[in-house]
Amino acid sequence: VDSILPVYRMFPATDNILSDAIAYLIEWALTADEKKLGYSTEFPNKNFHLLSSDLDPQGVLTLEFTEVPGFTDGWSARMLILANSIAKTAMQFPGVKKVVFVPDTLFQP
Repeated sequence: VDSILPVYRMFPATDNILSDAIAYLIEWALTADEKKLGYSTEFPNKNFHLLSSDLDPQGVLTLEFTEVPGFTDGWSARMLILANSIAKTAMQFPGVKKVVFVPDTLFQP
């Protein structure tokens, strides 16, 4: 989705920066300046959490999330926005070639 634009944030380095960046994305709130610039977000949802992440040697990143009825399922455009926001965040990291969501019913319209 081309309408998903990056927002640049600085936060402290951690032992698992990839997982922390995904967790930060789904928990964040836009700043007043970002809202003035016209940014909007489908996140956060207090019940939606990253449970685990695993990057295999072939570059497939498996991300497991909680399912939240009414949030992780629904109309197709919104599901595409949620999935692509997470995938684009993950794909910025070296070695990530593909993102897989678990459970596989996540983000289904």
